[in-house]
Amino acid sequence: MSVPAQAYDPDIAPAAALVADPTRAGVELLDSLLRRGLLQERSSGRTDPADASAVRFEVTGAGAWALGSFGINISGVRRSRCHFAGCCIDWTQRRGHLNGALAAAVTSRLFELGRIERAPKSPRRRSVRVTPAGAEGLACTFGLDLG
Repeated sequence: MSVPAQAYDPDIAPAAALVADPTRAGVELLDSLLRRGLLQERSSGRTDPADASAVRFEVTGAGAWALGSFGINISGVRRSRCHFAGCCIDWTQRRGHLNGALAAAVTSRLFELGRIERAPKSPRRRSVRVTPAGAEGLACTFGLDLG
């Protein structure tokens, strides 16, 4: 993947650490989707290699099957007004995670299955935690090892 990977900064990461670090889960999920051939990078037409927004992804045939089995309606996700699938850099991990309509659909499904939940009493409204069942489910479904 052409997303610029900067060194992991352990002084920043603890601010986001929850049960199983969800920021790590996000970047690991994107890595796994790419490694397993479920997503493939495609050009967005932008030419700046340091611009993470220039990275876009397409679901492969295997990805459509796997994500469909997970409960994601890919054709429905494609109809969203939001761009389908791209990348942005997570500031705690300094690595890319999935964004766009596909990321929203996966996140929604993870909430539905109880694999992630809102972090209680967190000052950050977007803070979530990966549940113990979620860590197991992410390992089985996407091959993530969050241990």
